[in-house]
Amino acid sequence: MKKKVTRKTARSQAKSEGVEATKPVFPYTTTISVLRSVLNDIPDKPAPTKFDMNLLKAWGHKDNNAQSVLRVIKSVGLLQSDGTPSEGYKKYMDKESGGTWLAGRLREVYKPVFESSHTPQNEPNDKLKNVFNIHSGGSEGTIDLQVHTFKTLADFANFTDVAVGTGDLSGGQGGSNSGQGRSGGNQQDGQLGVNINLHIHLPEGKSSRDYEAIIQDIARYIYQRDI
Repeated sequence: MKKKVTRKTARSQAKSEGVEATKPVFPYTTTISVLRSVLNDIPDKPAPTKFDMNLLKAWGHKDNNAQSVLRVIKSVGLLQSDGTPSEGYKKYMDKESGGTWLAGRLREVYKPVFESSHTPQNEPNDKLKNVFNIHSGGSEGTIDLQVHTFKTLADFANFTDVAVGTGDLSGGQGGSNSGQGRSGGNQQDGQLGVNINLHIHLPEGKSSRDYEAIIQDIARYIYQRDI
């Protein structure tokens, strides 16, 4: 009887034969709680001359495994290669627009993930694991860490500002509907247009999912769209 070859047995066989396993493509940390704390603290603390383990320890993170957090925030553009804060770091420090900047960076770093779903940050972990398995590498545990790292980064990103600003709440689809709800949308019928400007502010500690719930209500009750 032919033996079924699973992903796990294939990896074990590759390892025994000396074949190099596929390396992870996306950043990950083994200390998710430290990453969450760092992303939360950056806007409230002065920009350091250099962001390294000494700074993490000064911020109360003494676990040596927190070194992996530095790799993550460097990969999304918060730090330069030598550990000094980038221009993106300063942009992220802005509590009004920092989340939007981070969302743009995540769309670049995780481009294949966003090509698989309009809102991958809202997908359940099991579906994301399938996507990460296709586009990245590493053991099953490493894939899990990549998914959790992405979800944590996404919690501090604001994916909704662009959609509101353009009047397009359909996830990026333009075309003949892109002018609805904006000035000039009905001028061809000799009617006056209506200009709607929306500014959404939530208390500190809210995630991007809270914004998305508001946007869905706006789409449904103001733009008469289901998203």
